[in-house]
Amino acid sequence: MIEILETEPGVIALKISDRMKGEELDEITTLVERSLEAHERTHVYVEIHDNFRFDVGAMAAYLPRGAAMLTKLHRFGRIAVVTEERWIRWATRIESAILPGISYETFGLAEHVQALAWVEGKRALPHAPSILIMETDKPDVIGFEIDGRISAVEAEAAVAFFNAALEEDRPLRLLGKVKHLGGAEIGAFIDRGFLKMKLGLLGRLERYAIVGGPSWLGPWVTAVAKLAKGDIRHFKASEEPQAWQWLGAQPKSHHPLVS
Repeated sequence: MIEILETEPGVIALKISDRMKGEELDEITTLVERSLEAHERTHVYVEIHDNFRFDVGAMAAYLPRGAAMLTKLHRFGRIAVVTEERWIRWATRIESAILPGISYETFGLAEHVQALAWVEGKRALPHAPSILIMETDKPDVIGFEIDGRISAVEAEAAVAFFNAALEEDRPLRLLGKVKHLGGAEIGAFIDRGFLKMKLGLLGRLERYAIVGGPSWLGPWVTAVAKLAKGDIRHFKASEEPQAWQWLGAQPKSHHPLVS
């Protein structure tokens, strides 16, 4: 059964449960086709409950119409799949990785409100911010914290933030605290502006303290430090006070890079 939810223009919001019938799949496809005709970008919210199942025959009949949309993937924008079914979440991530020009975000059912708000464009980020900026008591020392999956929006904001710091002609000291590395949206770190910003930072850095992170991060930092112009060191999470002391600064406050 499919329930079509009221939402914003250019957004298709669906709640799916029980068995999906062929005529319902046709109805969804027609909705998508009409939205693509009427709007430059179409955003999609799909909420799938744990009693969901689909008719194999209906899916087979749908394939020709679905294949016709492959040429319009660039016309899709924010897509949220909300479910507790692990196989659907994994299938969604795989499809997001192999289909060019389209990206999904997955959410649990308890996150349905924020998922819909993100799809409707009322939230800048799909999930909680993954980059925090730490203000310090020294103008030439910047701190940041990574906790989770970095979105393309946050990567773009990081470029703007650190490029502003690079405009001031002085050596920089940097502390990067890694709580959890959740990866990044495809394309977030291969953007030319992001790579240019990183090279600019590496050329200006006097000291760079990297704190915490997974077990492989320490040896990786040691290897990269040999190639860098500045002094780069890794500190365990418990050694954060020593890292700040090495940089000659203390954190004062922190705020999300993008809220």
